[in-house]
Amino acid sequence: MDYAQYLAKGWCIGSGAIESAHRTLIQERMKLSGQRTTTY
Repeated sequence: MDYAQYLAKGWCIGSGAIESAHRTLIQERMKLSGQRTTTY
């Protein structure tokens, strides 16, 4: 990876943003009442 190029473009290269998105989007969605997973 060319970290300098990605940083110059303003892209996130750390895992903090991904972990935050997981916590806010996925975990909260799965904790809503009536939510369930389906396997095919």
